[in-house]
Amino acid sequence: MGHTDGRAQQSKARAQGRSLRDFDTLSRAELALLDSCRIGEVAKFGADKPTEPNEENTVRAGFIRFLLLGGDDQVPIHEHGIQLHGAYILESLNLEAASVWYDFCATSCTFAEKLELTDANFKRSVKLTFCEIPGLEGRRMIVGGMVSMRGVKSKDTVSLDNSQIGGQLLCSRAELYGKEGAALTVDAAVIRGNVLLDDGFRTVGKVSFNNARVGGDFISTFASLDGNNDHALSFIDAVIKGSVILHGGFRARGTIHFMNVRIGSDFICSNASLDGNNNTALCLDKAVIRGSVFLQMGFTSVGAVRLMGTQIGGQLQCSGASLDGKDGDALSADRVVITDSVLLCEGFKALGTVHFTSAKIGGHLNCSSASLDGKDGEALSVGGAVIKGGVFLQGGFKAVGKVSFNGSQIDGQLNCIGARLDGKDDYALSVDRAEIKGNVLLRERFESIGAVRLTGTQIGGELSFREASLNGKNGDALIVDRSVIKGNVLLNGGFEAVGRVCFLGSQIDGQLDCIEASLDGKDGDALVVEWTVIKGAVLLRKVQAEGLVAFMATQINGLFDCSGARFDGSGNFVLSVKETRVDGILILRNLPHPLHKASFAGTKVAVLNDDEYAWGSDLDLNGFVYNFLDNDAPIRAASRLAWLDKQTLSAAGNDGKLGSDSRFRPHPWRHLQYVLKQMGHTEEALEVGLAFERRLRKAGLIGQPPGNWCRCGGWLYSAIAKALHSIYGALTGYGYRPMLLLGWFLFTWLTCASFYWWAAEKEGVFAPSNPIVFQHANYQRCRPDRESVWRKQNPPIVRTVPKEFTGPGNWYLCEELREEYTALSPLAFSLDVLLPLVDLHQEKDWAPLIPTPKTGLEEITAFGWKYLTRWVIWFQTLFGWLCSLLLVAMVSGLTRRKE
Repeated sequence: MGHTDGRAQQSKARAQGRSLRDFDTLSRAELALLDSCRIGEVAKFGADKPTEPNEENTVRAGFIRFLLLGGDDQVPIHEHGIQLHGAYILESLNLEAASVWYDFCATSCTFAEKLELTDANFKRSVKLTFCEIPGLEGRRMIVGGMVSMRGVKSKDTVSLDNSQIGGQLLCSRAELYGKEGAALTVDAAVIRGNVLLDDGFRTVGKVSFNNARVGGDFISTFASLDGNNDHALSFIDAVIKGSVILHGGFRARGTIHFMNVRIGSDFICSNASLDGNNNTALCLDKAVIRGSVFLQMGFTSVGAVRLMGTQIGGQLQCSGASLDGKDGDALSADRVVITDSVLLCEGFKALGTVHFTSAKIGGHLNCSSASLDGKDGEALSVGGAVIKGGVFLQGGFKAVGKVSFNGSQIDGQLNCIGARLDGKDDYALSVDRAEIKGNVLLRERFESIGAVRLTGTQIGGELSFREASLNGKNGDALIVDRSVIKGNVLLNGGFEAVGRVCFLGSQIDGQLDCIEASLDGKDGDALVVEWTVIKGAVLLRKVQAEGLVAFMATQINGLFDCSGARFDGSGNFVLSVKETRVDGILILRNLPHPLHKASFAGTKVAVLNDDEYAWGSDLDLNGFVYNFLDNDAPIRAASRLAWLDKQTLSAAGNDGKLGSDSRFRPHPWRHLQYVLKQMGHTEEALEVGLAFERRLRKAGLIGQPPGNWCRCGGWLYSAIAKALHSIYGALTGYGYRPMLLLGWFLFTWLTCASFYWWAAEKEGVFAPSNPIVFQHANYQRCRPDRESVWRKQNPPIVRTVPKEFTGPGNWYLCEELREEYTALSPLAFSLDVLLPLVDLHQEKDWAPLIPTPKTGLEEITAFGWKYLTRWVIWFQTLFGWLCSLLLVAMVSGLTRRKE
């Protein structure tokens, strides 16, 4: 029954209203074809493809159509179908909308006219092998088996748009010429097998598979495609379930376009040469590739390679490739998503920018030994990318143009060991606002021309520039502003920088190591570290720098070691550590040149370890706070005062300006005094305090009146204050030498006692202050005026004055004065006058004899031992009160100058 049904279907497939009798006399070639169809063999008309028709090779296209449609009852067709070899086929083979149940195999045949196969339904395969055709129109064709055009030469477009092919599409070694249009169009076709455009396949005109569905691989190895001012190969919005293989010497002129394509496996374009013909060379924008993309092993492109928004399930492998962007981007992979690594290494070259902006890379970005030339633009742009592995720009990596990782996230390290970057009037390397969880290694012969910038970057490991060379080209060499670095920052081991090295507002959890670095500020700042927190040490040992080295508003939790550093070979050592905090030791020892113009304003260090040769002139020490002076540092007050005098003339108060015009800074003096005292060097601290008071006076800062006072009142106030300050300094050393007061006390006591002794013994100035004793008749012989008193008391007839009343008397030496009365002791009297609260019964019982003044001015103008003695007593009394008050003030602490 099945056999009967097959015969019925075959009968339906035969040409309606036609039979073998409808054809005129058959040629010998057609008769041979008829016989071959009956027995299922190939009808061979010659060994080679014919160039001209003759009786032996000519077959009419209509006769072939008659056979393909099943012939008639007189012409049985073998199941092997229609098979020709070496035939010349006249007229057009028109199978539009026809159903063909047999294989059609034409080998080395020449078709005189275009094949018309639109809407044809081939239940089995169509094989045109090494045939020459004027073109083929096969839109909406359905082929149950394969379509083979192996070795075909077509002079016009081969169109298979919207066709359905149950097997593979084979165009190996074919040569298709599209005249002014496409060479091969397979748009919206469905091909269940592979597509092979390989083994010397050549085209002039576009090859198009837009919206096509390929169930297997697309293979185009050893092919040559010329788009003729159009796309060379176009797979827009297509689906390929297998791999795309453009390999083994594949050549294309015109864009290879795979935009929005879906590829089930790898995209392989290794050892291929693409020329975009002044346009994009390869476009994989928005493609979804489940496997890897291989553009390697000698892959070259002239024109951009684009992977914008592409999704790659494996890796992007471009090792050894050479890309020429032709005055544009060499590789554009913005927003690409790559599950594995990106390998642009092993001699990869790019002329034009390589873009990975906002890319997501699941593995490494490896550009080791690559060479990138941005052609007056960026060489490598990876801004806003997420890279789960590391970034490797090492092994001789070279870039001409800016290399940028701004805003990127790198879960591994950024490794630029041995790389050479030339920013071409821009930054050489920019890693702003990036997050790098591993190390950043720009070391071991790393070179940059243009600034290296890491602003706002977070680095989970160390930042190493060991043995690197940075040239800022008359600008900044290294900028690490507002960054957070969890490890060390290493600018050591021969690190060289020409231009400013800047750390502003950064946080370094490790140490800042600049040992054996060479910094050249190029007539500007050499090293600037401002508002930075360094949790480890700062090592500037054996540094050579020309220009300002500044650590301003920085916090350093470890030591700050500048031992052996050399800044500015001319001897001008410039160092600024303004407003910096160092929780460890600040070491300034064994410097080849002293520190000139160094600024430590507002700096705080735990320990200062310096030597006398470290400090030069024009220092700024205002606000410099150190908790301790190292055991090796100079302690002597003379050395430290000499250090303070090395400040700028204005800050040290040596510029000659006084009062409100003076810019004298008291803090360095006060703090040095405090530290020495806390360390137990009390005597040295006192010397510094004394020197400070003298410097205040020199700067005219003693007795400054309020600004709103009148000029006369201010002058009087200032004069009194300066006088009191001088007295205070002379008596007690401004409170720092309280024993001076005892010396002055002893000196005054003994000096005045000597004066009183002379006044009492030689001049007879003193007399008892008790009137009963002073006026007692028994003691008249003791009075200094005893002779005149005796004469007044005796009649004038008595002319001779007794010997004991002759001459002046002396109460101090009077033997008649009874022992019950307190004897005058000059020493005790002087002490009694000095001690206001102590009563030695001297000042109470004895007093100088002072004549009654005859005029009011005599109190001031009169002169003599009696008047002088009274002035001395007044002075000594006031001095005694002053000494007592100062003593009380010192004991209570009221004489501290800061209060």
